[in-house]
Amino acid sequence: MSEDIVDDDGNHSPPSLRRRKLRSIIWNDFEKEEDSNGVLWAKCKHCKRNLTGSSTSGTTHLKRHLAHCPKNKNQDVRQKNLSWGQAKTYGSTCISNFKFDQNQSRQNLAHMIMLHEYPFKMVEHPGFIKFAKNLQPLFKMVSRNTIKSDCLAIYKKEKEKLSTVFETIPGRISLTTDMWTSNQTLGYICLTAHFVDHDWVLNKRIINFAVEPSPHTAINLCDTIYRQLLEWKIDGKISTMTVDNLTTNDSMCAKLKEKLHDTLPLEGKFFHVRCCAHILNLVVQSGLEVINNVIHKVRESVKYVKASQSRQQIFQELARVSKISSEKKVCLDVPTRWNSTFLMLQVALEYKDAFLQMTQRDLNYQVAPTKDEWENAKIICNFLKVFYDATNIFSATKSPTANIFFPELVSIRCALHEAYVCDKLFMRSIVERMKDKFDKYWGECSLILSIAVVLDPRYKLKLLEYYYPKIYYFERSEMEIQKAKNAIRDLYREYERKQASSTERSSLSGFNFANEERVGLNTNPSRQDKMNLFHQFAIESSSMVERKGDLDHYLDEAIIIVPPTDEFDVLSWWKSNALNYPTLSIMARDILGIPISTVASESAFSTGGRVLDQYRSSLLPETVEALICGQDWLRASTDGLASSTNSITIGDED
Repeated sequence: MSEDIVDDDGNHSPPSLRRRKLRSIIWNDFEKEEDSNGVLWAKCKHCKRNLTGSSTSGTTHLKRHLAHCPKNKNQDVRQKNLSWGQAKTYGSTCISNFKFDQNQSRQNLAHMIMLHEYPFKMVEHPGFIKFAKNLQPLFKMVSRNTIKSDCLAIYKKEKEKLSTVFETIPGRISLTTDMWTSNQTLGYICLTAHFVDHDWVLNKRIINFAVEPSPHTAINLCDTIYRQLLEWKIDGKISTMTVDNLTTNDSMCAKLKEKLHDTLPLEGKFFHVRCCAHILNLVVQSGLEVINNVIHKVRESVKYVKASQSRQQIFQELARVSKISSEKKVCLDVPTRWNSTFLMLQVALEYKDAFLQMTQRDLNYQVAPTKDEWENAKIICNFLKVFYDATNIFSATKSPTANIFFPELVSIRCALHEAYVCDKLFMRSIVERMKDKFDKYWGECSLILSIAVVLDPRYKLKLLEYYYPKIYYFERSEMEIQKAKNAIRDLYREYERKQASSTERSSLSGFNFANEERVGLNTNPSRQDKMNLFHQFAIESSSMVERKGDLDHYLDEAIIIVPPTDEFDVLSWWKSNALNYPTLSIMARDILGIPISTVASESAFSTGGRVLDQYRSSLLPETVEALICGQDWLRASTDGLASSTNSITIGDED
């Protein structure tokens, strides 16, 4: 029998603890103990739990415990040494859990390609392969065909998720669509769905992005969109369709309205909505054509100054002598984008004195506007500011609900009226053309805009009563206000009928009404029969009585006062007050979610400078659709008005 060994402190170590050296890394988190009966235990250093510690038991059960130990911060001990080396960042070193997953890495790579619109063959670039290998030697790089398959798999998975969302959304869906042509004359159509979810958050999802075969007639476009609605099973949930102001779109909406006639609110009275951003562009461009001579001179003046470094230095010196304190630099516009023309005029006007002095300093400068033309440019610039501010408000809003458009558009209507009656004859000729185009749009879309603004608790009917007398004669203003009241009441009554019908079906679903004649002949009807007849009588009689509904209660209450500097989320307000207005809140959810511009669909094409060139003409439509839909699910929605470009790019496929 072996003797005990006495250590420096005079303690005796049992032979059972001195049999062999503990080599497993697991013993960094456990310590061996022997009880009074000579049984060995492995005590967890984190949770102090005792597990079997004999050599015959192995260490598998210890690793299993450590992986699930509630007090262990390093769950995966197998990767502890590897993590130590990989966790060095910015001069610091720490131990972190890491377990490489090839499948997850492939998913992340596919997401990255869709998110940033990288070409598929990026995975075959030597530089990228070397970079990825250095980051993780275990990662096996895939081919471009494999990564394309991964992207399509993600698309199909996300499409199933979105289908489930469409089945469960509480309200209706509004659509926007746009169609653009690549430089190979291939037409691409984009269809976007807009809806307010259960949490009262405005959502938009691209549900179709694909090549549209020629000819692009109204019938073909209608059939393409209707097929998509049937495929997504949302043909019975559509509320409105927002499109650009084109003749083809008008015919397409009329045909689509016929197909959806029975399921649309008020039989499709508000189905066709025209894009306000497109209308504003047409309105301003028509006015700018009248003063094209002045704009041309300002544009050529900017070109002349920016033509050489020496001219820019001379111009800067003249600006300093003229005591111009502006830090902005003169800029050229894009003629097809009126807002860039406005910015060019705005900055050029600040340097008006420098331009005037340059006419005396440089004899080669022959395109300078006269003093009268500069004054006219100033008047025009001040006039266009209301259009520019409205565009900025629309584009700066992350969730542009329909209520924000009415105050801005009615301000534009007032500005057009004031400019028309001013004493500047050249302004009258400008405004006449602009006013005709704007009034056509206003007459077709003012009703849906007025309904949306009434559903804003800051305005209600008061905003209509304030603005309409400013833009109409007294009798006309009263008529327009009454028209808006009738429209919102007609729409509310339809929602009320549907809500009552739904409630009635729900309340009667558990009843089995007895035959009235049988009960009448029965001298002793059961208590259940009596109650069933009472419920039937109550429902029928209450439907015949004119009751004060949610709309009347809402309109009777005072508007809420919100400081102009404070942000107001109308959807959050309705979420908080949905119980107070159960029927009206359902209507507000659908109306406030209507997009008044096609920005959401146009933004899919807004990739200025990146085009589908002749080397990418064989891009598969389903691949394009997968990438675009993937982008819309994986990244935040694009803000801002779409830039005026007619070229697009998606992926890279030879």
